[in-house]
Amino acid sequence: MIEVKVEFLGSFCSELGELERRVALDDGATLGDLVSHLVRNLAKGERFQQMVLDEQGNKQRYVLLMMNYRLLHQNPLEVKILDQAKVVFAMPSAGG
Repeated sequence: MIEVKVEFLGSFCSELGELERRVALDDGATLGDLVSHLVRNLAKGERFQQMVLDEQGNKQRYVLLMMNYRLLHQNPLEVKILDQAKVVFAMPSAGG
């Protein structure tokens, strides 16, 4: 088993009502596995799924995924999660 610290920033925190949570996953789990786990276990899992995934199950273009302070670009849902990793879900914001 691996343990992951998940942080929800900006709109994710506002929509889900959570700033962070710790999750235990099987060894070799990917970010896609983490997303599936969160969809099943968050109180607002359906909303989380709508925010993160498009209709084909791919990451929404505007969602930022980071692991251990590194922005993940290509196929982030296929990236294997390291034990004790910190995963951040965020959306860019703009304003003036």
